[in-house]
Parts: sequence; structure tokens; C-alpha cells
Amino acid sequence: PEVALVESQLGSTVYVVGAGDKVESRQVELGLSYKGLRQITKGLKEGEKVVVKGVQKVRGGIKVKVADK
Repeated sequence: PEVALVESQLGSTVYVVGAGDKVESRQVELGLSYKGLRQITKGLKEGEKVVVKGVQKVRGGIKVKVADK
């Protein structure tokens, strides 16, 4: 979802949940947009978990609680 994107002068970034539920920022390249969803064309691997709630409070290296779908 587009709410997961953080835009800056450096481009578009998302926060990915990695090992130990720690967050890392990842620069991504964007594709098409449709009804609040955004295609990521580069920068993510299939199956990676992306932070979609509380993005403005997240910083790289912090531990987060992963919610079920």
C-alpha cells in the first residue's frame, strides 16, 4: 500500500521487517499506482514483510511487533 512509502529527496523508501523483527529502511523504485496500492519494481524480494502502520514512528534498527493479517 502507498501508506508504507516514505518519500524524501533521496527517493522512495519502505521499512522492511528483518531478522529478530528488527526494521531496516530500503530504497525502492516505484511502478504503477492503483486505488491506494503501489507497485514496487525494485528493492524488495517476494515475501518480505513491509511496515504499513505507524511508518512515521519507525526508525531503522528498532524492534517491532509483527501483526497477523
